[in-house]
Amino acid sequence: MNLTLKSLAAFIVALSLPLAHAATAAGEIPPAQQSATAHVMQKEVASAVYELAYSPTHNALFVLAPVRFSDLKSGKKPQVIILNGDTLALEGAYDLPAPGFGVVLDDSSNTLYIGTGDASVIAWDTVAHKVKGEVKLAGPGKEINKASGKPYPTHSLRQLWLDTSNQRLYIPGLSWKGSVLYVIDTKTFSLVKTVEGMGSMPTGIAQEPNGGDIFLTNWQHEMIVVDSRTLTVKKRFAITTDQPLFLAWNAERKEVLAVDEGMEKIYGMLKQQAEESGKTYQPTSSGSALVVLDPESGKTRRTIPTGKYPIAVKVDDKAGRIYVTGRGDGTVSVYSTRDYRLLNKVTLGAAPNSIAINPEQGSIFVSIKRGEEDKKADKEKVAKIGF
Repeated sequence: MNLTLKSLAAFIVALSLPLAHAATAAGEIPPAQQSATAHVMQKEVASAVYELAYSPTHNALFVLAPVRFSDLKSGKKPQVIILNGDTLALEGAYDLPAPGFGVVLDDSSNTLYIGTGDASVIAWDTVAHKVKGEVKLAGPGKEINKASGKPYPTHSLRQLWLDTSNQRLYIPGLSWKGSVLYVIDTKTFSLVKTVEGMGSMPTGIAQEPNGGDIFLTNWQHEMIVVDSRTLTVKKRFAITTDQPLFLAWNAERKEVLAVDEGMEKIYGMLKQQAEESGKTYQPTSSGSALVVLDPESGKTRRTIPTGKYPIAVKVDDKAGRIYVTGRGDGTVSVYSTRDYRLLNKVTLGAAPNSIAINPEQGSIFVSIKRGEEDKKADKEKVAKIGF
């Protein structure tokens, strides 16, 4: 069976499905090597939780809660949920017109940008608590979603990147073939360009500070550099990372960070894609790693073990820490931005997914999906971790 728009949409959701945990956490740290005791607070939030955004202005955590299919059938709406940044107490829950998955916050304009399951981007007012704009990015494809009766979009959305220097929003449009980079002007909230040639599944995106080069990684062993001034492809490098799911920029060392997930299911998709093109897929990495890439060449500078099946990677420049969620073993690994030394590993249980940072406190928030042991739980959780 060919890889389809349906399988693409299923993959986007499957980024956060329950997983059985490894019996032993990869790279477990002896207590003597841990940098500090972590203080963990957890709260049940909604039937499904995905990406998070923290607002220092409002001391509020915005949680995307797209709801499960069973809840949709009962009429439950996808929401933005607001939690108190100190206590995780519920401060509000507001319906959205479509399920949200990816999110990024422009705190200066009180705008939460939300990527939806129908390939639209919503601008949501964090003060008025309502939608103030919506841009449709991908048109309908040929396949029909039997559940909704509507066509699947030609491209799916997952990660959003905000460029405040150039007042733009960059969103990879994911496809098995012919992926793109959508560019939105945040002043007018309109699509200004679609950059072609992003290859297969460019899930990872990051950018140099102050509106510099944009980096994307795809599942064809490529890192693509887009010039933020001309919005054209500037360079294209071969990389040896098989599943570079999400990216971050380490400003201290001026390096691109990628999590190499290493999921067997994704390897199956990559092998199938190669076979459909008359090729044989050859893995070049082993996954469950944080990969440090040279932005000038795409070469791997170092590979660092993480928890099993890493998902999110975030950098707190002020605290000098890198955070990586390990969905397969229920952990959050903490590394130094200076030398990539493993500082701590916090066990949350279940399946840690997305991360938001409180730079003033040096704490983080983590969305926690259901794990194998609690897959029948009514609600998924959000954790706050202080160091």
